[in-house]
Amino acid sequence: MSVQERLNTIAALSADRKNLPALAAHLKDPDPGVRLAVIEALVALGEPTAQPLLVRSLFDEDKKIKRRCGEVLAGLGKDGIVALFERMLRSEKAWMREAAAMGMGQFSSAALVPLLEQLARGPDASLARHATKSLERQAEKGNEQAVACL
Repeated sequence: MSVQERLNTIAALSADRKNLPALAAHLKDPDPGVRLAVIEALVALGEPTAQPLLVRSLFDEDKKIKRRCGEVLAGLGKDGIVALFERMLRSEKAWMREAAAMGMGQFSSAALVPLLEQLARGPDASLARHATKSLERQAEKGNEQAVACL
């Protein structure tokens, strides 16, 4: 299927929230333009259940995708982003918990430090490693609460 055909598919899928899983599958497309179109479709849907996909896409290899996801997520505000990460950490899906632990390092907020500290000291080694890296990123950004945890 050509890039244009994939973009047409994404446009068709973006008309209905029930197509969220099908849209999400296109986030693995090799073409960054297609992945960016998926991000824009997810944003246009305005579906809170799509927000974890934006967090995971903060780590896409394409800078435009990372930037766009960061802009959208920052638009949630401090309370919104904290609520999103808390919701993701309660998920049964391991990818969602790991994306939250990694994603919290992208936002310098004192409100995220207690969540990261709890994960860093928790029993899940993978989450602890990601949380520690996120605390380090926050500390590098000048977050004094993160510095105190390290």
